[in-house]
Amino acid sequence: MVAKKMNLLLVFLCCLVLVPLSAWAGGVPCASWKDAEMSLRKAWAKGYPTEKILSIVQDGEPSSYDKLKSTGQTKIDAHGDKWEFYAKNSYCRVPAKVTVRQSSGQRVFSVSAIYRKSGKGFVFDDMGVGQSSAVAPSAQQAPSKDEFKKMIAAYWLELHPETKVETVKATDAEYKNDSSTGRWWYNIGADIYIVSENGARQKCSNDYTTLYKGEKGKEGVDASGPWKVYFLDDPSCR
Repeated sequence: MVAKKMNLLLVFLCCLVLVPLSAWAGGVPCASWKDAEMSLRKAWAKGYPTEKILSIVQDGEPSSYDKLKSTGQTKIDAHGDKWEFYAKNSYCRVPAKVTVRQSSGQRVFSVSAIYRKSGKGFVFDDMGVGQSSAVAPSAQQAPSKDEFKKMIAAYWLELHPETKVETVKATDAEYKNDSSTGRWWYNIGADIYIVSENGARQKCSNDYTTLYKGEKGKEGVDASGPWKVYFLDDPSCR
């Protein structure tokens, strides 16, 4: 009985999908970057009127996808069960990075201008807002990756002088701040490749390496002095 109901539902769905994505995705372009930027600026101004846009840049190529949406139509079958009709809607998205000024400082957001297939083209449907990160003021810019990788290696040897560091791989430094205290620091993910005291080669990973200035525990409050690093957790080695 369940299989029969599922088959009925698939029939209903298939009947509603009149134009598959493959029939138009290659021949009908998504919106141009110029149109996408204009749509994003309007949507941001409407949704976040107190924030000033500093820049918008494209962040990759447009992509297309399908999404099921209820039609609001239902049918009751011979068993008294109610079925809801869904239609497959086709969309495309243009990814971008938007840098804005907020009361707490600058942030950069991953966003998308989302367009819905309508007739032979697309119409703007919505703005998708994803992850964001704070932008460091010029006085708080992190040192280069090569520099802080050397600091991570030196800190490791300070903790484990009996070992040897062969190389360090690290993510980009992610700026963090606490506007209520004025503190600021950077988080880094690090893989430290070492030779242990017994000659074994190991990779020691730490996802919460902190790059900071000032006193430990009060990072960024007194930003004078040299850069320092420390591990929030003990690195795991294997």
